[in-house]
Amino acid sequence: MLNKRPFKIEKAPGKELIPVIIDTKSLEALKEFYNLRVNWNDNYPLVHDGLTSYGIFADLDIAIIREKAFSPVYIDQAIDIAKSETDRLYLNAIFLLSGFCSKGKKEFMPTQSQIEALPELRERAMKFSFYSNMDCFWRQVLDYFSKDESFNREEYAVQYTDYKKMMDLDFPAIDADTICPLSLEEMDSAFFRTILDKERYLQCQFVKSAQIENDKYWVGLYKALAENLKNKYVFIKQNENGKTEVKEKLVDVRTEPDLKLELLKFHYSA
Repeated sequence: MLNKRPFKIEKAPGKELIPVIIDTKSLEALKEFYNLRVNWNDNYPLVHDGLTSYGIFADLDIAIIREKAFSPVYIDQAIDIAKSETDRLYLNAIFLLSGFCSKGKKEFMPTQSQIEALPELRERAMKFSFYSNMDCFWRQVLDYFSKDESFNREEYAVQYTDYKKMMDLDFPAIDADTICPLSLEEMDSAFFRTILDKERYLQCQFVKSAQIENDKYWVGLYKALAENLKNKYVFIKQNENGKTEVKEKLVDVRTEPDLKLELLKFHYSA
């Protein structure tokens, strides 16, 4: 008989906290478990494990269901965690909340304090609506609140493009006297790793610079020579402490807003 490969989550940290969370409904235990799991999976709420994907809190969810231990207290605690979470990790907090809301909608009605917390949570969900799956997780949150017949679901909806309403996307260009930490020659020597690369792409040209908050960005374009190839973009980030980070992406950027969205994703990546 073939041995089945164990799921990644079987070795995830924090398993000893699951019975504590179930037995005591401790907010501190839930916070510790949440932080351990977010750090374990590189700050993203979904685990991509071979041909399957699941949430970083899946074993907690299974234990709560198995023990028939769900309480609306978990929703209150997830709201507390979301309120204090950083912008870059906010998607994880909404994912935690969405999971508890999905379980809570079967038995419980939203409380007044939970409804009153929703506008603050929604405002940040709108601001970071470009995060992968944010709009999906938020809809699961609203499924719980919609059990209240007086609840206006449309008023609290979040759309993928809502970030455009919440952010100033006219990023200022970087002062011409500030030099990109990588030269075009350094970019090319790093990018053109094979002869095939040189046959497929033109040499790098800088197409944009931008400052977002205290971080500086430069964008380099490797234009594809064939129509069936996507252009390659190189995003160079220099934070306020002078640390440089480079990200290379094959992206289908057709317009200036598309390029700004890629910069946002880079800036807020955890």
